[in-house]
Amino acid sequence: MPVEMTLWSNVSDLNTNRQALWDYSKDSYQKACAGCHVLAQKTHFTAKQWIGTMKSMKRFTSFTDDEYRLILAYLQNHSKDLGGGIKGPVQRLAAPTTARQRPPILPSWLSGWRSNSRARPCVARLQAMRTTQGLVALQWIAETLDQPAVAQAICVDLTGGTPADMSVILQRRHAALFEGIFRHRSVAPNASVWDGTGRQFGPAVERMQQLLRDLDVRVACDCKEPADHVALELVALAQALRQGRTQSIQALLSEMQGWTAGFAPALIRADGNGFYGQAAQLLTALLEKIALKPSPQLPGVMDSLYSESRIRYPMVRRAWLEKGPGADPDGRGKGDFVRVSWDKAIELVAGELVQVRKTYGQQAVFAGSYGWKSPGKLHNCQTLLRRMLNLTGSFTNSAGDCLTGAAQVILPYVSGSIEVYEQCTTWKNLAENCQLMVLWGCNPINNSQISWQIADHGAWPGIEMVKKAGTKVLSIDPLRTETCEALNGEWLAPRPHTDVVMMLGIAHTLYVEGLHNQKFLNRFTTGFDKFLPYLLGTSDGTPKTADWAANICGISADTLRDLARRFAKNRTMLALGYSTQRQQFGEQVHWMLITLASMLWQIGLPGGGYGLSYRYSSGNAPTHTTPILKAIDDASGQSQAQAV
Repeated sequence: MPVEMTLWSNVSDLNTNRQALWDYSKDSYQKACAGCHVLAQKTHFTAKQWIGTMKSMKRFTSFTDDEYRLILAYLQNHSKDLGGGIKGPVQRLAAPTTARQRPPILPSWLSGWRSNSRARPCVARLQAMRTTQGLVALQWIAETLDQPAVAQAICVDLTGGTPADMSVILQRRHAALFEGIFRHRSVAPNASVWDGTGRQFGPAVERMQQLLRDLDVRVACDCKEPADHVALELVALAQALRQGRTQSIQALLSEMQGWTAGFAPALIRADGNGFYGQAAQLLTALLEKIALKPSPQLPGVMDSLYSESRIRYPMVRRAWLEKGPGADPDGRGKGDFVRVSWDKAIELVAGELVQVRKTYGQQAVFAGSYGWKSPGKLHNCQTLLRRMLNLTGSFTNSAGDCLTGAAQVILPYVSGSIEVYEQCTTWKNLAENCQLMVLWGCNPINNSQISWQIADHGAWPGIEMVKKAGTKVLSIDPLRTETCEALNGEWLAPRPHTDVVMMLGIAHTLYVEGLHNQKFLNRFTTGFDKFLPYLLGTSDGTPKTADWAANICGISADTLRDLARRFAKNRTMLALGYSTQRQQFGEQVHWMLITLASMLWQIGLPGGGYGLSYRYSSGNAPTHTTPILKAIDDASGQSQAQAV
């Protein structure tokens, strides 16, 4: 009597195509074992002997428990004591054991099993990848991920021969990498194998199936891969990004990062600079790029659109509407508002603009208070307001902004540029060259979630690069920030608003211990001779020593002296945040930091100097080389003919 095959599956969705399973078990044996073993014949072993033989071989193979049982069933049905040569699988499936109530083999994948167990590169697929459109898309992806050399290598692999020849080469490599018999020779592209269970149809399959259902992603019936295959996970991730599904994106990233951290390096080791090894490098770069971790602020964006507190219609204070300007000033903030039509609102605003200009002059019209609202190339509401007011007269405008009001006023006189909104030394440069990253009131993980236009979150993968490089990080901040936590940085917490004092104490140590570079100061700066008397106390009788600073900032004098020596000894980047200048005399902070960086004479050296935009808008992400679209400005929008 033929031996039974034992499988576990959902009864309601049980795969009834047993021939497909039987073909799969035969095909798996032929692919994985026939290279070293002849095909099973009825004269070889008895059914029980096959059990012993397979058990002794199993520890040398990459077979999962389910694959092992399928192949064993095939071999036993070709044993000499069971008649051999059975044409199809047995029809009875044993019920799941108590320990295995959860289905390790899921029906939606079982129904797709065919004689081929893996989707290898075919000629048609290669031809599609070799088109100009396909190669350009690959190049664009690689450049976006800062991996142009990888794209070039993959292009060479794709175009190194005819599609038929390259298909054969890649199919052989595919078989060697993903279908080998020995564990160290095969790299399973499935989450289940790498998630700690060591089994191919593990819990990751069920988790991914649920995510696919949530995203309404349906796998084609001819797909032969389980749901936790890397290709299907990437498809799901792309769909989640397209739909803007924050929770799904986070779930998929967590799912993929958990196992590709082992899979990708293993594939790179196995294939080196081959096609699949290069693809693994792109995969790693992609996940690092998307580790962009969608901002937790995004639900707030949705709330701003659908919140009950959102003002959806023009509303006017009742007293003003009924009695006109100046009515009931004491009732401001207390009285109720009345909804009016858009036409009525426009009439009221236009009438008030005319009346104020006629009575008090053009300067009495203020063109909007500063605020984010809808920043961008086209929809900055301040810009649109000023364009409209320019059509009818002039107005009083604002200067500066709330972010860097002090810094952007002083910096043009210190370094020749406002710098606070300009590109800093890139994270890649820091990872390769910086030895000590000093985050002074600077928290890029938190603050790089925002941008004046579109936040590409380039800071997050950059921070990962610095972390992997082992760069030492020092956070000087009253709070232990998320960035300090992520980089396992050292933390110093001075008293708030004592940053300049702390810098002066460090600068004094640099000078008295000869750790500064006078030649650099003489050649590349002006004014140090005016600063030095204040630093040494000859101008006011108070030397700005580390002991003097310690009594004010709360950081010990020994620590300040040690910081001066460490800054000078290492390639040091001083990254200053915006919050330090939001105080009285706030311009002094940025001025003093640049003075300190000048004394360290690392400005212009790779990974050294100072940066003033690390905390905002991914200020240290590389500038794109594509043309920049200029945003609309305050011009009135007159036609060219009218302007002439």
